[in-house]
Amino acid sequence: MTPKQRRQRIDQLRDEIGEPLIDEAVREVGAAVHSDISAKQHSKILLEEQYVAVLDALRERKNPTELLPWLNVPDDVKPYFEDVLKRFRLVYRRGQGKTVPKYMPMSLFEAKARTARWLADYLIGRGVNEDKAIELFALVNNLTSDKVRNAYRSSAQRNLAARRRRRPQS
Repeated sequence: MTPKQRRQRIDQLRDEIGEPLIDEAVREVGAAVHSDISAKQHSKILLEEQYVAVLDALRERKNPTELLPWLNVPDDVKPYFEDVLKRFRLVYRRGQGKTVPKYMPMSLFEAKARTARWLADYLIGRGVNEDKAIELFALVNNLTSDKVRNAYRSSAQRNLAARRRRRPQS
């Protein structure tokens, strides 16, 4: 599907479902997600943005010297730490898959799929056709309809379903 066709389909679905209902879904689900996050902040320490930025830079660039400004060591000792950190090599270990770091509750892709599913569920609860609601938010978030439909399923459930689909029919 070309970007123009995608945009046309999104507009068509918005017209069929109704702009006010979609706006209501976005407001309600956004408020629910925000209140859920606020409640978790009281019981769980969330990392500040500056630390997340350093961790992301360290993970993406595999450069341990990103940690240097955060070390609490005297200035005359810093060059030695810099030398040691430059010699470190951070490597990807085969067989571990694409793991999500502990400081991230889930991957961005998974978060988009869950949010799309919450929005679709809100519309479905208001009488909108399930396929249309899921298709709309899948297109808006550049996901497949299956990904949005299965957003709540665990990876084990998804893997089992995929194995069953690949199994030859007898």
